[in-house]
Amino acid sequence: MTDRPIRASDRERESVVDVLRDAYTDGRLTLDEFEERTSAAYASKTWSDLRELTGDLPVEPVLGADLPQRQPHPVPVAQVVPSVPPAAARRP
Repeated sequence: MTDRPIRASDRERESVVDVLRDAYTDGRLTLDEFEERTSAAYASKTWSDLRELTGDLPVEPVLGADLPQRQPHPVPVAQVVPSVPPAAARRP
């Protein structure tokens, strides 16, 4: 592949760690292999570095535009404070 210069994002590193976790859970990696590859994933700089960590596994990591889009964080609705006190609190 020719993606060596493409820098990896944090989300792409997490995608690779997810693949590694599944491979460990399925018994494809030992605990030592999982820990070693996970550390390497977090230290990876490029897509090529990340792909090397999963090249011998049946599931490829999701990288780049294939990653699901993040859901935007909900914006809290500001509480509306009435500028005029309720009728019961008003004095005649």
